[in-house]
Amino acid sequence: MKKLTIIFLLLLGSFCVGQENESSIGLHIGYPLDNEVSQYNFGIFINPMWELSEDSYLGGYLGLNYIVLQSEDAGGAELPLADFGASYKYYFLEFVYAQVNGGISYNGPEGFFTVAGFANPTIGYSFNSTNVFVGYRKLFFNDANLDSIEAGISFKFF
Repeated sequence: MKKLTIIFLLLLGSFCVGQENESSIGLHIGYPLDNEVSQYNFGIFINPMWELSEDSYLGGYLGLNYIVLQSEDAGGAELPLADFGASYKYYFLEFVYAQVNGGISYNGPEGFFTVAGFANPTIGYSFNSTNVFVGYRKLFFNDANLDSIEAGISFKFF
């Protein structure tokens, strides 16, 4: 419970920072590329962003991601991950953008693993205060294929 409280406070704190017109909170769901290892994943995230130039933004990425495992070794359990990283977003058309998130995923000492890296390139469409996106999530952990294709939605908070 202490870990969740710390993660929640970090997520709440990120609401207070970032560029008003690009910082967002959202959710995603993913379908695995290897469905013998996992069934699906889902998560929530906060993405504070700061303007670098007229069309590009740099920011942070904080999220909670759950991977539902399917293998007999894992017992069909959920694998909760706390994602910490950085983001870069570039608008190449007026409302269409490409974004790359990357960083580390942390599970804790009792978990399936403790730390792994992740990369998450996406392409999205922004309208009003909403972003919709599709992307690929690569999780760098030993030889396990926990990669997925994902779709999601995020809302700009201001």
